[in-house]
Amino acid sequence: MLILDVLDALLLTVLSFECFRILQSCSYKPQRGYFKIIASSFFLVLIFTQVLIVLCHLLWQRWCATVLFGIATAVSVFKKRKCPLKFTKRIVRMLVVQLVLIFVLCHYVGSCYFAMALPIIAVVSWLICLPVDGIIANYYIKKAVKKLSQSGITVVAITGSYGKTCTKDMLATLLNDSIAPSGSCNTPLGIAKFVNSTDLSPYKHLILEFGARNVGDIQKLCKLFQPICGIVTGICEQHLSTFKTLGNIVKTKGELVENLPQKGFCVLNSNDSSTQSLSQVGVCRKVLTDKSAIQNQQTTLQGTQFAVKHNGQLYQICLPQISNYIVDTFLMCFEMCKNLGQDVVSTVNNCQKVAQTPHRMQILHNGTFYIVDDAYNANIKGISNCCTTLSHFDNYKIVLTQGIVEGGKLQRTLNERCGQMLGAHFDVVIAIGKYANHILKGANNCNCKVVYAKNLAEGTRLLQRYTKPNCIVLFQNDLPDVVSL
Repeated sequence: MLILDVLDALLLTVLSFECFRILQSCSYKPQRGYFKIIASSFFLVLIFTQVLIVLCHLLWQRWCATVLFGIATAVSVFKKRKCPLKFTKRIVRMLVVQLVLIFVLCHYVGSCYFAMALPIIAVVSWLICLPVDGIIANYYIKKAVKKLSQSGITVVAITGSYGKTCTKDMLATLLNDSIAPSGSCNTPLGIAKFVNSTDLSPYKHLILEFGARNVGDIQKLCKLFQPICGIVTGICEQHLSTFKTLGNIVKTKGELVENLPQKGFCVLNSNDSSTQSLSQVGVCRKVLTDKSAIQNQQTTLQGTQFAVKHNGQLYQICLPQISNYIVDTFLMCFEMCKNLGQDVVSTVNNCQKVAQTPHRMQILHNGTFYIVDDAYNANIKGISNCCTTLSHFDNYKIVLTQGIVEGGKLQRTLNERCGQMLGAHFDVVIAIGKYANHILKGANNCNCKVVYAKNLAEGTRLLQRYTKPNCIVLFQNDLPDVVSL
């Protein structure tokens, strides 16, 4: 019996991997959507397993439950996930606690009674580990802060509702002697991990992305990592499930401007009215981008070409991105480089090394048609820019979208607007996920074909019916922030 209890505990812990994967995707904050797990296919597996195990316990032998746990575990573990669980030290600690808790339940209560409770047990394991995790996180953050202060490196911070990662990547390429984390590394612990594991001595500038979901998040990052200068890319209705109002978003992004020192400066995207309003905030110098400096802009499916005017001279620029806002991104980086003292020729020459940022209007050709990967675009302004960009091309267009997943009280309105914009610019709109009906409602009045798919896999299969040679297929926010429904 003890051997079966141990085996059951091991199998159930492995079966819990999906719970911890979702918890990890919520930044270890269950309130950010973890409990949507009860509406997922994984929870249906747990329910089905629970019912069968109870029947087995009543009608057959004890070992039948172990067999069923093994089958359920195999079904869950071998299912491919686009964002798999990362076995960090924090996850390993929680899994050990999970194993102990489940073994105690198996031994003293019985293994057949709590398969459906695995998501709750995972949260209990997270709670038990929380004090230790907090101590460890504070240690690493303090270590990073000390290392930064001793390095003498200039910290450049980038924030905004959209375009942060693209701007960070481009600036790291254009600005000499600079370094930046890869991907969306924008939390205190994520930044601390990068700083602690990186030799900063060869560099003069550290470019950091500051993310936020609540008022005060940017201020906290500023206090910790103390940027001298910064960029605000743009502001729109994003993460409204936590911010609640656009005013709170503007206030939070403005925390970067407020916390920059008087000797510092902040580059503001003048093409965005909410960002422009921050020119009256804080004591640092404000630098607004000048769109009139851009001339002869041309965009093809191979990239964007334009000339930038500086001191009466035109400099030719060629970038691989096709996005409508890439010129705004370039101007913000251009101003940052100038104000940090870099000569214009060096900045222009570095443009040859600029690459596309993965999952942000990233375009490629698969040999038959064009794929635009905009999987990490999760706000209404980004969708608008995407539509404007692709409207320049006459190709047949198909979009697979799940819309806005963090719209708060405006969830329905935002997704209907999303559907209207996509319907007006695409020939086929395939909507997936929880808010598909809202998207399709917005698209129904447009001259396009509207299609419903229950998930990304089904949507991708349906996609094959509509593709044509050299058509454009857009994947817009196809990765849910929490769980595929």
